[in-house]
This record gives sequence, structure tokens and C-alpha cells, in this order.
Amino acid sequence: MTGTHLIDSRILIVDDQAANLEVLAMVLGAAGYCNVRCLSDSRQVIPLIHEFGPDLIMLDLHMPHMDGWVVMGQLAAAVPEDDYLPVLVLTGDERSETREKALSHGANDFLSKPLNRTEVQLRVKNLLQTRYLHVLLRAQNASLEERVRERTDLAEELEHANRVLASTNRTLR
Repeated sequence: MTGTHLIDSRILIVDDQAANLEVLAMVLGAAGYCNVRCLSDSRQVIPLIHEFGPDLIMLDLHMPHMDGWVVMGQLAAAVPEDDYLPVLVLTGDERSETREKALSHGANDFLSKPLNRTEVQLRVKNLLQTRYLHVLLRAQNASLEERVRERTDLAEELEHANRVLASTNRTLR
């Protein structure tokens, strides 16, 4: 995917700290991403996913009302199994157990706070490229399945025509 297509990607940032949302939006904006939505109330993630259709979710783990663990559980139920909606976890908790737990609960990548601008931009780009390739592959698979159906239908029609022709030949003899 070219960089031009990547910057059109929809990114949802979920963090209860307004300063974090502002900084992340600025970092992504500086990289050219223009379709960024910020959400400070994690209880609104699932409704916003259906409305906004993000290509990437940047998710803080420790938030009031509903933490990132619960959100990832809801995402697992809300996102179709054959879809790939990457989740980039953001947290100040640098323990390896937290990283492992996040990755085993649906996160696709993990960044520790304080965040490094370059690392944020590179990880976002990598996850969006993977998302794009997944979407492209799904579209190609759907196209191939349609072609197989068309050819199967054609083969059935030809088989039927051959049976009619054979029957006609038997009648003419």
C-alpha cells in the first residue's frame, strides 16, 4: 500500500487522558494521517466502531469505567472473525506480564508510555499496512470465489447441454 492510501486510514485513539489524545493526534497528524478520532470514554468504543469503521485502534489499558482489557473482549465479540482490525495497546505499565497478557487478549502490538514519536508512527504504519493487505486479500478471495461459482455454473450448463445433445443424438439414430 502506498503512503497516500495509508494516510486515508481511519484511526481511533482511546485514552482517558485528554493530553495523551492531543499528543497522539498531533503525532499522527504530523505523519499525514487526517482521519483520526479521539475518544476519552471507553464505553463508547463499540458504538463508534460501527459508526466510524476504524482501520486501527490505539487503546490505553488503564481507564476508568471500562479498562482496555474489557474493551478488547468486546472487540473480539464485535469484529467478525475473518476481519483484521489491529489494536495497538498504549500503557505506562512496562512489565512483561502486561505485554504478554495484552498480546494474548487481542492486541496486535504494544507501546509503553512515554511514547516515542517515531516509534508510534512506524508501528501505526506497519499495522495499517497489514490491515490493508488483509483487506486486499479478502477482496481477492471474494473475487476468486465468484469466478469459481461462475465457472461451476458454466460447467453445469455445459454438462446439461451435453446430456441434451447426447439424448438428441440417440433419438436421431
